[in-house]
Amino acid sequence: MRIASIMLCATVAVSCGAMEPASVQIMGGLSYLTHDDSREIVDDGTDSISNEYGYYACLGFSAPQKAIIGYPWLEFPATRHEGNESRIDSVGVLYTERAPLSELFYLGLGIGSFYNDYRITTGGAVERDDKWTIGGKALVGIGSAGRGFFGEVSYQYSGKIGGTESNSVNGALGIRF
Repeated sequence: MRIASIMLCATVAVSCGAMEPASVQIMGGLSYLTHDDSREIVDDGTDSISNEYGYYACLGFSAPQKAIIGYPWLEFPATRHEGNESRIDSVGVLYTERAPLSELFYLGLGIGSFYNDYRITTGGAVERDDKWTIGGKALVGIGSAGRGFFGEVSYQYSGKIGGTESNSVNGALGIRF
């Protein structure tokens, strides 16, 4: 009986040790608004990189097993585009799956919701609006599907607010641990 108990505990310990723990990812990079009118709102006329691009950041948490098409992630992406005394912000909550294509490349799809907030200044008048919208993202990545450094390019559909689209193409570098 004692040997059976020890063998059972050893089997459970070896099985648990073989399971890969849930992962965390942190990434950051640049964001480019896809709609011309949206870019004109934050265009201050200078020739700087911050005039053309905004900021992108994302925090994600993954489960250690495969889901429907790939590995599941709960993600919190955020973009900010500002200039010309105006800004367009989007913060989302997404369920995203990443499916490996090879040892190095993967594709992903996500669906969720975005909170969009903008402040537009035109001719001294300030217009503000905010709301939640349904959104999603499609992505392609390079790097290990497991731990380590990676790079991603994504299209983020975060909707429209007050006639202004907040959709963007994002490029980011990150780390998973």
